[in-house]
Amino acid sequence: MADHSIRVVTLLTGDEYLAMQAMADSDGLSDSAFIRHIVKREARNRAVEQVSERARLESSTEPAQVVRSVLHG
Repeated sequence: MADHSIRVVTLLTGDEYLAMQAMADSDGLSDSAFIRHIVKREARNRAVEQVSERARLESSTEPAQVVRSVLHG
């Protein structure tokens, strides 16, 4: 499958831009590669949170109990 790049314009303050540029340089990435990296990391983190939450909910549910009552007439 071909990779189709989509240009996204993002407005950053001067401080945000300098911080992003410094982090990208530190990681040896271009600005675009760094932003792609943090988007992928956030997507992975959210997926892990969803799986963890689902597992937590499943482990906290108790099995249903069958209650039998005897009617005396």
